[in-house]
Amino acid sequence: MASYQKSSSAADTPPNTPPAEPSPSVERSPAHIEDAPLMRHMSMEDYFEENEYRRKERLRFLSKHARLPLLVLAFIGGIIFALSLAPSMAPAPVPAPTTTPTNVIPIKFAREDMLDIGSGLSLWFRTWGNRSSGIPVLFVHGGPGNAIADYGHSNSRFFAADKYFVVEVDQRGTGKSQPSVRDDCRNSKYYMDISIDKMSHDFELLREAL
Repeated sequence: MASYQKSSSAADTPPNTPPAEPSPSVERSPAHIEDAPLMRHMSMEDYFEENEYRRKERLRFLSKHARLPLLVLAFIGGIIFALSLAPSMAPAPVPAPTTTPTNVIPIKFAREDMLDIGSGLSLWFRTWGNRSSGIPVLFVHGGPGNAIADYGHSNSRFFAADKYFVVEVDQRGTGKSQPSVRDDCRNSKYYMDISIDKMSHDFELLREAL
């Protein structure tokens, strides 16, 4: 009895079975070849990310190596600034102590006196300043009826005690000159004949007395 070998045929393939796919042929890229350079295929997103990374790396490199010049410039600037302040930071010279000459009398220590001008009348006056070498000044107050007391020490603002010798006088009949109408208005009877000439004569008597 003859034997038959069963051959496979389309009839033996189960129904609805998809045909077998042929095995793909493997393409060898240059990366598979020994000693070939590595090739990468990147998407656009990967490309921009890598560029951003490289940019940041360059910035870090520059900032790191730029610190030294900046420190040097800052050090030099600090030295220049310190040198510019050196004159102003130097201690100011101590001025020599000033002493008031013993012959100079401040206004608050003015010397007061009375001068007899005759006929029972007397003039009050005070002197202050530099009597030995100061410029003589005769201060005549206003009026009628004013007095040196009305001015206080205001004349010290106009006449330096070390440069002037100041004579302040109460005119006849007023202030501390006697008899004074400021003490009693009835004392005006002693001055019924007062005149500029008589008042000028009073000042001349005072000049001679000093």
